[in-house]
Amino acid sequence: MAELTIYDSRGKPYKESGGTGQPNELIKNFFFGGVKVYADFGSQTKIAVFFRARESNAGRAEQYYAVYQTRSRNDVFGNLKADLRQRVEGEYGMSIQTDSDDVDVFRSLEQTHSGVPGSEFDHELIEKLLNSGQRLRFGVSSTEDALGLFDRYGRRPAQRIAIADNPDVEQLENCDLAISVGNYSGLEPIGETERLMREGRSRYEEKFIGQKVSNIRAELSELRSQSTKTDEEIRHRLKRDLSIFESPPPNALGKQGKGGPLSQLGTKTKVAVVSFGVVVAAFLVLLVAVNLLAVAGYSAPTATDSLVVVSDDDEATLEQVTVEGAAVHNLTEGGEFVNETQTVEPVDGELTVSGVTNQDHAQVSFTPADGGEPINETYNEVTNESFSITLEGIETGGDLTISAGEWASTDEYDWLINGTVTLEVEASGDENGTDDAADTDDATDGDETDGEASDDTGETDDDDEEESADDEETGGEDDSDDEEDSTDETE
Repeated sequence: MAELTIYDSRGKPYKESGGTGQPNELIKNFFFGGVKVYADFGSQTKIAVFFRARESNAGRAEQYYAVYQTRSRNDVFGNLKADLRQRVEGEYGMSIQTDSDDVDVFRSLEQTHSGVPGSEFDHELIEKLLNSGQRLRFGVSSTEDALGLFDRYGRRPAQRIAIADNPDVEQLENCDLAISVGNYSGLEPIGETERLMREGRSRYEEKFIGQKVSNIRAELSELRSQSTKTDEEIRHRLKRDLSIFESPPPNALGKQGKGGPLSQLGTKTKVAVVSFGVVVAAFLVLLVAVNLLAVAGYSAPTATDSLVVVSDDDEATLEQVTVEGAAVHNLTEGGEFVNETQTVEPVDGELTVSGVTNQDHAQVSFTPADGGEPINETYNEVTNESFSITLEGIETGGDLTISAGEWASTDEYDWLINGTVTLEVEASGDENGTDDAADTDDATDGDETDGEASDDTGETDDDDEEESADDEETGGEDDSDDEEDSTDETE
């Protein structure tokens, strides 16, 4: 059974209390925050929506909130508006007013809103952040965009979601996602969300770009192998139909007007879009080269033939290499790799290696010191002479090798320059650290565990003294018990 309560602008229940009831402080503050709709999709759905109504045709349209609770999940907003109209117009003799701008959300609430601002990568990142428990705030330029986001993320992964003039009001602190309509361009993160999106983009963007580039390569390969069109015909068709092949103006990655094709994207995502065009354009250039070879009397390779790319005579370079976890560490100085061991702290088991090279491809390989399986990630294309590769599952120290080179055949690369740096892993909150410490004293030398700097030598001395004291108190327990006590004290 659904429950519907109507509150006036002072936060008091309308009619039922005769105007003498105690105000609902939450609803009262919703008025001050300009909350247009708030929804909590818990065990039962709770919705608060702003609307206007007149007591008479000559009267002024007053402000109200309808608070609706139901266990039904079917057409919740349609049922809310039907029940509200019956209550307000059928029982109270009032008329609901929907022609002012501040009731745009109420007017369109039950409709379907499929369009949303932002790129595909933006929304992949938003879902990751919401699923990890982050609370996000975004600004959009229209009610339609706000309701599109509301429909896309409401219930799951955002259990609590709102559209409000001011998404940062205290009453919306528990909202997983709050959306503001105003003078925004595209999908703009607000406040702390800007940092969360920036850090998330840095962590996941290269993986996203790699997936998209792989998809483009596969599609082009399939197109070439299955089409009866010549390479030249395919090239002309792609260039004609896909405007992405047109050279961007010098400010293509700078500030765009609202109507620009890249204006909805963040800077790195703009680079990603242009990168896709560069990859496909390079493929088209290759097709032209194949045709020219055929004209010159050379046999053109088929779709399954190997294509050998010959590198320039310039000396291969690999510079400005960094590894980033909780902090950024420089692995090169003056174009040379540093010799000393680097102590790093992965974030969720991930390290990101970035650098600059004049080669076409880069690879990062991590070999754990404990003899575990090597972790390899190849970045297929170096864009604007820079690369960024994220390694996952980094739990122990080992050797990090960074390579740059060119594609040599269908199944291997020609790595022309390599550099190796030894890493020690500092894992905050590592539950396995005590087992490692029990196995070998060297595993804890020089490390900082659980985020606290400690003097390992001092700790070892203290542990020895405490073990000795324990032996005297227990009258000689077996060695395994002493080791367990020592492990507990270390923890």
